[in-house]
Amino acid sequence: MPGQPRFLGVGRITPSVEWFALEHSHPNFNEMIVVLQGRIETRISDQVVVGGVGDVLFYPMGRKHVERSLGPEPLATVFCCWSDGDVDRYRAWPHLFRDPQLRIRTLAFWIEELFSPGFEQNRLHLDLLLSLILMESEGQAVNPQKDLLRHVNTFIQGRMADPLTLEDLAHHVNKSKFHFSRIFKQETGRSPMSYLRDFRVRAAQLLLATTTLPLKAIAQQVGFRDEFHFSRIYKRATGHPPGATRRKSML
Repeated sequence: MPGQPRFLGVGRITPSVEWFALEHSHPNFNEMIVVLQGRIETRISDQVVVGGVGDVLFYPMGRKHVERSLGPEPLATVFCCWSDGDVDRYRAWPHLFRDPQLRIRTLAFWIEELFSPGFEQNRLHLDLLLSLILMESEGQAVNPQKDLLRHVNTFIQGRMADPLTLEDLAHHVNKSKFHFSRIFKQETGRSPMSYLRDFRVRAAQLLLATTTLPLKAIAQQVGFRDEFHFSRIYKRATGHPPGATRRKSML
């Protein structure tokens, strides 16, 4: 029935670093992918989008797309599929957006936990959780990030492991360091380097909660020079050491 999304399936994909999917589409369902580890590049609707840890990709029903893993870390994602006759609902949705509060990821994990070969017994709960995912996603579509912040996010995601500087960020958006810092703070209320630090911390939180990577590997992947620097910044930003996040995620 149009306007009544219906949950179809959920699962995880952990392909090789060299993974590549030829052009394809899903004629009967929409798909959402949450990136847990690594990076994925998608060509869709004459766009090229790159998703990193904490990003959400959306593939509308019938839209052709090509996907590949960018490495160097192996790709890990959780996907969710659903049918919906109301195709107009998704016209304004971006193909890539962030999940800053990790709500979509959490809901996807919850759906994954309830899903089983006999999932029809949980149909009511699954459709309800799906509706919450769509509600959160629509908020991203209705209130998209401003162009400057979107370009900065994409740049950081693509070079997360690099020792980025203020000059790097400003150069990417073709502005002087002074002008970039001023307008960035006007739009976000934050300095660029403070934003970059917290961006790295959020990426590290997700890796701590969803992988068993050692702290040294996580520090390198999200751009800290070593695990000691990472631990110090992480504790300053969150109020507790990285190990506490990992222990909490295992409870």
